[in-house]
Parts: sequence; C-alpha cells; structure tokens
Amino acid sequence: KGIAERFGAIRRGLTVGEGDLRSLEIRFANTPIYDEAVREALLLHADFDRVREIVHKIRGGEIEVVIHRSEETPTPLAYPILRRYVEAPELFSPEAEREEILNRMRLHLSSEPVHLLCFECGHFHEEVRIGEMPDHPECAKCKSRLLTVLGWAAWTVRDAYAKRARKLDLTDEERKLLTRAKQVADLVAVYGKRAVYANSVYGVGPTTASKILAKMQDTEKEFLNDLFEAKLKYVTTRPYWNAPQAKPKLY
Repeated sequence: KGIAERFGAIRRGLTVGEGDLRSLEIRFANTPIYDEAVREALLLHADFDRVREIVHKIRGGEIEVVIHRSEETPTPLAYPILRRYVEAPELFSPEAEREEILNRMRLHLSSEPVHLLCFECGHFHEEVRIGEMPDHPECAKCKSRLLTVLGWAAWTVRDAYAKRARKLDLTDEERKLLTRAKQVADLVAVYGKRAVYANSVYGVGPTTASKILAKMQDTEKEFLNDLFEAKLKYVTTRPYWNAPQAKPKLY
C-alpha cells in the first residue's frame, strides 16, 4: 500500500480494508509498483543469512524437521496460508474462532468502500464507506432512500440507468442488472445500512439478503452470523451451479 501511495496509484492516507489490501497484489501485478514491492520486501524484510544458517543446521542434523499430518483439520501453521489463498478460509476454521471471524468480517465490511446509485434521480455516489453511513442512508442530491449497492458492475449499471432515463434500448444483460439493482435499492429503502452490509457480502444477492434482513436480528452479532452462514453456503454449493459466476471477492 505504501509503495502504491508513493507511486501515486492510490491516495495517501486512504483507509484500505483487508480485502482490498489483499487485492493490491493482483491489481498491480506486472507493474513497476509490484516490482518495487518485491525488491523492498527482499531488501528490508528477508533475513537470508538466518535462512542459510537454518538450512545448514537441518542438513547437518542440528535441527530436526518433524512432520505432523492432520487428517481432520488444518494445522495451526496452515491457517494463515488458507486465509491468504483460499476463497473461503472460514470453511476450515475451528468453531472456536467464530467470534474472531465475525469481528474480522465486521471490520472489513465497515471499511469497505461501495458505490451507490440513486434510483430516484440517478445520482452516482462513488466509494462511500459502509461504516461511515447513517443507519438510513439517503441520496446526497435528492434525499431519496432508494439507493442500490453496486459491485463489480458499478459503471455498467450506472450507464444502463442513464440509457433507460434517455429511453434508449437496453440489452438483455443491462435489463437483468437493472432489475437486480432495483431489488437491492428496495431493500436499502426499507432496512437501511444493514441492507448495504448484506449486499456487500460475497455470495449474498438480493434474494438471500431479503430473507436474512426479514429476520430482524436483535444483535449485530446475530446479523453477521447469518451473513457468514450465507456466504459459506454459497461457496460450498457454487461448484454445482451451471451459470457462470462473478469474480470472487478477495477477503
């Protein structure tokens, strides 16, 4: 992040959520920013002399390498690797970590910037952080609460809305995206910020979000737990779906 800031690729001092931090490696692959990050990591954060010493001691028998195989759950050393590379590392986490997982999920969602589109006047709100929203967010222009949450197709939906406003013909895909966006806007109008949270979770669409929000959970923990369970269900059942899915969100 610091190197991207120095290159001017992202704004200095910008709060970046855990998911976005992990995506920087992908976004800046094959760029001078990536090359400089690798160079700096090797220069400042790699102790090659110590690594050589350990390897020599292993070869000389001074350090014994013990292999531990876990048949049922990943080993403690495996969890950080799974969190980095597996689409849903929560699938492999012990139940005892559930509260910590929910807390990480809350922190990530709160710092996540989302795009909002007002279905009343068409005003586009770019990169609004969920945690900074009021309980019932309103359009900055017309004060309507009919706001939809836009993800990877943000600009496509915005352009489709503009086309519809000008009474231009829409493609089938644009109609489908607008229909889904309107469903989300209806949820936000009724449930407020909780609906924004729900529709920002990977694998949770408006239909699933509607069922979760209708439960009117008494506590934030219960609400997050329901979102967490919905995400896990999506990840575990997605391989059996025939329809192509959107690119996974990197958490």
